[in-house]
Amino acid sequence: MTGFADGLGDARRAVTAYFGFNLPEERGAGNPEGGDLLDDIGDTVHGAELPVLDRTARPAPARPPGSSDSSDPTGPDEASVTADPADSSASASPESAETSAFDPLVTGRPVALAAIEADTEAIGRTLSCEEPVGRLLRALAAAKPGGRLLELGTGTGAGTAWLLAGMDGQTTLDTVDHDPDALAVARRHHAGDPRLTFHEAEGGPWLAGRAGGPGYDLVFTPPGTSARPDEALALVRRGGFYVLVDRDRRPEAAASDERPPAVGELVADLERAGWIVLPLDRSCGVLVLIRA
Repeated sequence: MTGFADGLGDARRAVTAYFGFNLPEERGAGNPEGGDLLDDIGDTVHGAELPVLDRTARPAPARPPGSSDSSDPTGPDEASVTADPADSSASASPESAETSAFDPLVTGRPVALAAIEADTEAIGRTLSCEEPVGRLLRALAAAKPGGRLLELGTGTGAGTAWLLAGMDGQTTLDTVDHDPDALAVARRHHAGDPRLTFHEAEGGPWLAGRAGGPGYDLVFTPPGTSARPDEALALVRRGGFYVLVDRDRRPEAAASDERPPAVGELVADLERAGWIVLPLDRSCGVLVLIRA
């Protein structure tokens, strides 16, 4: 259970540091301080000012242009693109390892997020990562310094922005999507960050090519991800996080603590296999699982 203990400890420290409250050890009738974590996060977001912690100010190691992670035995994809610092299509204020990723005037939101939201609306897309989920991603990323993170569904880069905001200079992020229009927005706002590698590919085949390769400390699957969960779960390291967002979870289901059958079956299977489920899914359909 060492992996679980490490992962759960990471989660508690990250939540405490970023959201300013302690996660109760147990929930239920015997613990009046329990309740739902995302509800607590929402109260903090809409109430007291969140602390602004700059985790990207530390210099990051440079990656050779056009290269993918050297530890990946499968080698670079044909469609893999590492963000190029000289890319002239970058926005006027790209996120980088040497500038703050937060705007203190917008309660700790990543600097690029407002522009990403505007560009997403302009091309007729919707954000794949809502703000409460993004804040959680930032905290979990901060709990894995020097780690390897994976986002299966870049979209226009909103979730990417939150993950980068929590990462230190030694952490790396692979982000995968097959939509070139959405990826163009993400690249525009995240160009120049050496910690990030884009992969333009279908999630399922991309994951199949990584079977047996180095794992990840955090895997995030936004709504609509085409990859099969078992392929993504196989890449999560011991003590690592698997973050799943399922928009089919309706408010009325949340009130009764029910999940759609597919999600419920997945959770039951994982619990039998020794995974630990953090109950964070009431308000946004988000589940966080820790590999023990």
